[in-house]
Amino acid sequence: MNENHCTMCGDKLDEWDIAQNFSLNTYIGYGSKYDTETLNAKFCCKCFDKIMDYIVRDSVLSPFKG
Repeated sequence: MNENHCTMCGDKLDEWDIAQNFSLNTYIGYGSKYDTETLNAKFCCKCFDKIMDYIVRDSVLSPFKG
């Protein structure tokens, strides 16, 4: 896989996916089982919705501003 594919499903990102830029890029410090890893994930619109459905469903506080 390369940077033009969705990290979750592996599908090639289309123009719309690229324009939306649903990505997570961060260094993970300490306090996690992923200590010292660097997260670099890109998602297609469909997979981003799946992630958000999980977060919204399981969140005590709304992840949305507004």
